[in-house]
Order: sequence, then C-alpha cells, then structure tokens
Amino acid sequence: ASEDDHVALPSAALVFNPSTHQSIYASFSEGIEHGGVAPFGTNNQNQLLSAARSRQVEVGAKADLATDFSLALAAFRIKKPLELITAENVFSRLGNAVHQGVELTAQGKISSEFSLIASVTAIHAQQEETGDENLDGKHVTNVPRFKSSLYADYAPKQLGGVHVNASWQYASSKAFSPDNKITVPGYHVVNIGTNYSTDLGGFRTTLRMNVDNLFDRRYWRDVTQSL
Repeated sequence: ASEDDHVALPSAALVFNPSTHQSIYASFSEGIEHGGVAPFGTNNQNQLLSAARSRQVEVGAKADLATDFSLALAAFRIKKPLELITAENVFSRLGNAVHQGVELTAQGKISSEFSLIASVTAIHAQQEETGDENLDGKHVTNVPRFKSSLYADYAPKQLGGVHVNASWQYASSKAFSPDNKITVPGYHVVNIGTNYSTDLGGFRTTLRMNVDNLFDRRYWRDVTQSL
C-alpha cells in the first residue's frame, strides 16, 4: 500500500465477567505492518515491500485465584502475508503465515517478599497457499514451537528495599529455511540482577546491577535468511 492509500482496520472485543474475580473475552482485529526489506545478496536487495494487512482472533480467560495472584489462558490465530527468499533468490511475498497457539500466564505474589511472572506458549506457525509443495505446510522460519519464561523477584524486609531477581527463558528449535531442511537448536538463558531504591539529594533513585546470560550460553535468538 502506498502512503496515499486509505485502509479501514476493524476491531472488536467482547468481555464477560462471570464474577468479580473472573473474566472471559474474545477479540478480533486487523492491522497494517511495514513490509520487509530485501536483504543483502538477493536479486532485489534493499527493495522495500509494500505494507501488508494482518488479522488476529483471540479468545481467553483470566481468574484471580488470590488477592495478589492471577492466572490467564489465551488461544490465538494470526494470519499475515508470508515474506521469504524464493528459489530464484528474490525476496517477496508468497502465500500466508498462519500462527495458531495457546498461552498460559501466571503472575502475582507468593508471599509479601516473593513475586513471580511465568508464561508458557505453544505455537503452530504454518506456511499456507504458497503454491509450492516444498513450502506449504512447513513451519514458518524463526518461530519456535514452544517457549517459556520465568521471572522471580525477592525483596527480604531485613535488607531494607533491596530486590534480588532472576529470570529464565527457553525457546525450542526453529526453522532457518522455508523448506525446513535447516533448523537451529533451542536454548535456555538465565539472567540475574539486583536493584535498590533510595532518595539521593531529594530525588528518588534506583540503582541496578544485572548479569545477562549468566552461564555464557551461545545461542541463536533470531535467525533469518539474510547473508
């Protein structure tokens, strides 16, 4: 779409509250995404693809299991144009990428000093309507089938405002090539940190120290077909 195009983007949502501590919802929306840029080495390198329309449907539920603890479950489906490098070495749109999945999230306080956020997501991202039997039905590149994360924060009262935190992230293996003949392995990453909030010269100040990738793991966070 050019800058002069006008596009209507509908969206709708419905929320039902069976009780004050529970909610069920459904939503539909359409969006416009920037087109990708043909990477170096392709026959049309640096070419910007036109903007593309995406559609998303989501249903879910949330429940407050305690005063400071909630659980949420959502199922989603996202459909958008598939961008890839073809066998002719041209970066272009070919068919659609359809992402379907479920996500479970828990967050809140386990005690007055300990809080956490945890999530688990399963994704089935499939290439459709490409017109190429070697690509149709294959997994979309750079999308793990499974990912999870855990963030914990501990603030013992005896340390007077000091917070100690840690996080863990996991992603399963991902396809590197559209035909799925090349994949990259999954990974685990652990981060730790601490922060302390105080007043310095009348200003509220937070001091932080973090160590990312604590165990110095080498991993593929993202993979593309770019050279």
